[in-house]
Amino acid sequence: MASYLLDTVAFLWIVQGSSKLPERVAATLVTDGALCHLSHVSLIEMAIKHRNGKMPLPAPPHEIIATECPLRGIELLPLTPEAIFLLETLPQHHNDPFDRLLACQAATHDMTLVTPDRILRKYKIKTLW
Repeated sequence: MASYLLDTVAFLWIVQGSSKLPERVAATLVTDGALCHLSHVSLIEMAIKHRNGKMPLPAPPHEIIATECPLRGIELLPLTPEAIFLLETLPQHHNDPFDRLLACQAATHDMTLVTPDRILRKYKIKTLW
């Protein structure tokens, strides 16, 4: 069974029905047996960036999460110490701490990271885009 970790922007494009999400990616995520996850890291990122005006959203992040995750069968993924400490050895390809943590979680949980971010594809993790 395939497990996917949604990058924050991928999650937002899914819930907004954005044309920026490639049809091939959307089709992969709705196949039988695909398990989609959203990291607590993304929740933190949305809360911080929405609050400081860098991520305008149609509703507060907590409302989007409470509505969209159950509706779409997306499970929340807690941040574990194992993923956090992987940062100690993660190459410095990416400077964004949220994205680095998502890469660590994908590696720790053997998940495919769904992301349009080309820099994240430099890590030794499975990606989909």
